[in-house]
Amino acid sequence: MLDDVVAVAPSAVAALRNEPIAAPGPVSAEGHQLPDELIDVVEAAVSLPRWRAGKLSIVSGPPAERAAVLALRSALDRRPVWQVANPGADTASWCRDASLSGAHLVLPPAAGLDALRHTAAWTQAAVVIACDGGTLPADTASDVPPLLTASVRGSATPGLSASVPPGSVRSALETLGF
Repeated sequence: MLDDVVAVAPSAVAALRNEPIAAPGPVSAEGHQLPDELIDVVEAAVSLPRWRAGKLSIVSGPPAERAAVLALRSALDRRPVWQVANPGADTASWCRDASLSGAHLVLPPAAGLDALRHTAAWTQAAVVIACDGGTLPADTASDVPPLLTASVRGSATPGLSASVPPGSVRSALETLGF
């Protein structure tokens, strides 16, 4: 009776099987480690806003500082970060797969933030738009205030990085002046 072929995304099948979910295309996937006993200390000192499921966030600043913010948020949340250089037209599959895998999704600025807002809400993906300081998306809504890396660097109290073991998190703290 049923003649229609039903296609299911491989990520949905993997999620049902409790298997790892692969990104739908080329991605720079990173997960940063921070000892458990330092998470609260670093979280309090750095005070980065959380990236919430179903919402867009914007991080704006020079590439090295943006990378440092991404590394810190990844370590503090214990979630990988999928950085996508060219998401193409199908951001919905990126959002779906990032949400299913528990990853933060980082995209470059593009037109159509309203559609991306809707997709993030529908898939419950934590989506971050990473842009240079002078290139904030034109349709940035008031509900998405950008996190300026200069403000994070400006509030830094030097010396915190010395208490963190060498690695990507310590480098990120040093980049931001902690």
